[in-house]
Amino acid sequence: MVRIIKKIVSTFGKMEEWVLTILFMLAFTIILIQAVSRYVFNSPIIWTDEISVTLQMILGFLGIGYGIRMKTHIKVDTLSKKFPEKVQAIINLACGVLFIIAAVITIQYGLKYAMTNWNIKFGTFKLGKGKTFMALPIGYGLGIIYMLFDMYDDFLVLIGREPVFHFGKEEGA
Repeated sequence: MVRIIKKIVSTFGKMEEWVLTILFMLAFTIILIQAVSRYVFNSPIIWTDEISVTLQMILGFLGIGYGIRMKTHIKVDTLSKKFPEKVQAIINLACGVLFIIAAVITIQYGLKYAMTNWNIKFGTFKLGKGKTFMALPIGYGLGIIYMLFDMYDDFLVLIGREPVFHFGKEEGA
């Protein structure tokens, strides 16, 4: 069962990387168009600003799960790295629980905000703000899922078994 879950997580992770890469390339291209139209042709294109900000916001929120899966999310671990592996696992489990609590609260408020602003339009961008803000609960939801898998690995380390998911490590390493 764990092997199937690991395969699903790996496949989904690859799709996630493609989506984030495409969104980044799209945002970069729109920002480039914006800069050229504004500074070269002295005629800014109004919609480029709104779309680029929206894409950057979506990238930021969807990147939460990716950051947790790759272990590149922001955390202060300088001190905890000096402890034995089992103590590190306990610290990671405690931090994981705190993250999940904060993420659940953020998802609740994010959903409320998204629903409240569902059909409110940006200036020239016709997509409702609420639809855009759905990236927040989706990103934090993915973060919770990945954190649970990471916590499972920490629990395995705590009981003296080999981790399964190895988030943040290259495949086959």
